[in-house]
Amino acid sequence: MSATANKTGKITSDFIYLLNRSEPNMNRIILFSSLLVILSSCNSWVQVTSEGEPVRLASGNETANCQRVGSAQAQT
Repeated sequence: MSATANKTGKITSDFIYLLNRSEPNMNRIILFSSLLVILSSCNSWVQVTSEGEPVRLASGNETANCQRVGSAQAQT
């Protein structure tokens, strides 16, 4: 075995040793951070059209004097 291969093997085994002895909380933080990055990148899948821009969620107080004139359906 050459000296370079020996050093590479030592570096790899040292890295694996550090991963195995890392704190469980650190693993959770890394997992949570990764999931947060992945999920936050999903917000650009659906583009809002010009017709959809004025649509908003209203509270119960804001809709107290409204009259039902129809219905809407959504499908995902």
